[in-house]
Amino acid sequence: MKDKKTVLIFGAGASYDIDPGVIGMPLSKNLYRSQVEDDLVSQALRAWPNLWRYSSSMNKLIDSEKYQGDVEKYLADLWRSAHGTTRVALEPRDIVVSSFFYLLWMCSLFEQEGWANKPNNYSRLFGVLNSPSPPFHISDVISFNYDTVLDHDFRDRYNVQNSVQAYLDKRWGRPRLIKPHGSANWYVICPVTDKLKVLISDQGDVNEKVRTLSTVLLDVGWELEDVRITNTARDVQDKLETNYGESADNVQRPVMILPLVDKSATIDEGFKPISQAMQDAINQADQVILIGYQGKDNDFRQVLRDRKSSHPLTISVVGTRRSAKSIQDKLIALDPDNFKPGFIFYDREEKNSGFSEFVSALEYGRFVIADGEIVSMIN
Repeated sequence: MKDKKTVLIFGAGASYDIDPGVIGMPLSKNLYRSQVEDDLVSQALRAWPNLWRYSSSMNKLIDSEKYQGDVEKYLADLWRSAHGTTRVALEPRDIVVSSFFYLLWMCSLFEQEGWANKPNNYSRLFGVLNSPSPPFHISDVISFNYDTVLDHDFRDRYNVQNSVQAYLDKRWGRPRLIKPHGSANWYVICPVTDKLKVLISDQGDVNEKVRTLSTVLLDVGWELEDVRITNTARDVQDKLETNYGESADNVQRPVMILPLVDKSATIDEGFKPISQAMQDAINQADQVILIGYQGKDNDFRQVLRDRKSSHPLTISVVGTRRSAKSIQDKLIALDPDNFKPGFIFYDREEKNSGFSEFVSALEYGRFVIADGEIVSMIN
């Protein structure tokens, strides 16, 4: 596969399995859960009282027979019922808006733990792929995650500037870093109208102040060149916490896609160049390797359907024992004449997405190559 183009595609499972034996970012199923397995999520929610109240009040709804713990499905229902309605009916939308604050909080807490400054699975993987005899050639990297640990390791390894334009620049022959759903440390500066300024400066609880920002956070248009990147998600969070409590002329709007089932519901025009880069990456690829990603997002599936290429696409999946084969089968079914199965790799102990064991297998040469492609991995 050294002479073929491989696109790595990372999902939430990769951030969750950031380091062997250590729990990283929470999966979306734990987004608003008050009872979670790992202390990291609990501590973060409790430290952010507004979100803790939301999580406590919604826990029963999310665990009901209708949703069965599927937070994305729950948020999608809220969005459909509230988007475009009058101010009177905006309470469900306020809850959706608050997920911006939750994601920023979680990502900033994650960064404080120092993941970006110590060896992790991303840095190990890039180390293998930049060795004198790499098992395959990366043409592009696509990440649907909001956290920035991958970003840090990617920039360091490929000497890329910290800007969206630099991430998408292929002039130097290096892979692109494409984040179709945004990032926790991306933001645009939005002007605050006189009416919104009055509401923001109003005395009231944090719920009311979050409510006044719904228009800014979800509806303000922006262009790719408007996006600014800070060093950490904490910087964006601090700006938001400060500005929505003051009579400010501008506010920082996070550039992220909300974790809905159909994320296209909150994708606006500014993301078009990023989506086009994703389409271009898939068009050119000989193989995609999904790592901790289920491939369920409509925008990604549409990119696969729209793929234009004279050669077939091999789809390989690194995931759990239960889901990896199913993910591969469903994606190949989108275009069975042009998509073909590659390898399946999973964690033998079924504790995580298989990312840690996948990197170890690459490090120790536990794979089989035929016709320039990895055809199997040895667990």
